[in-house]
Amino acid sequence: MLLIINNYVTNADLGLREMQALGETCRELAGIEYKVLHFSELGGDVTAALPSLQAVISGGYRDSYESFDLDIFGSEFELTCALRVPFLGICGGHQHLALAYGGSVRRCYYGNEEKGFTSVGVIKQSRLTDGLPEEFPVFQYHNCEIAELPPGFEVLMQSQKCRIQAVKLKGKEVYGVQFHPERFDAEHSAGRTILANFFRLLT
Repeated sequence: MLLIINNYVTNADLGLREMQALGETCRELAGIEYKVLHFSELGGDVTAALPSLQAVISGGYRDSYESFDLDIFGSEFELTCALRVPFLGICGGHQHLALAYGGSVRRCYYGNEEKGFTSVGVIKQSRLTDGLPEEFPVFQYHNCEIAELPPGFEVLMQSQKCRIQAVKLKGKEVYGVQFHPERFDAEHSAGRTILANFFRLLT
């Protein structure tokens, strides 16, 4: 079972649809069943209620950090730090991963927002990049970025405008990517490879 976290603060229904689409992509790639939960539903011992939990993906969203108090994600942050299964944060979920462990997030400097397919470069090899070249295009859609990594994390990828495109928690299969690997096509297939590599961690 794959748990997908819907991080949409406003328009949670749109977030649900987008996370379900992500779940369908994951099921097609890995044959894994999934469950989508809104971040507000993560209180208590969620993992106990999902005994077959194999992995967690925390998704992106379109809300602005300036529009709410980050404390609303407290239960998600606690869950993220307590997990014993592979984790992948995507876009906003990547930023939440850093926040959960004590890092910081900021708005991108003017002109450094990234939208559409953008090249990222691998600066440290990992299980996520097996079979990929040192540079490849992935789909981006973000106005914020990780400003400071918490202790214990290493940077795996970067782009010309964003120095922290992918991270890993040392000693654990816990990853975050600033881009959207689920947005791939025949011409831009690196995202598909990254997701497939993530699911190989489950075997």
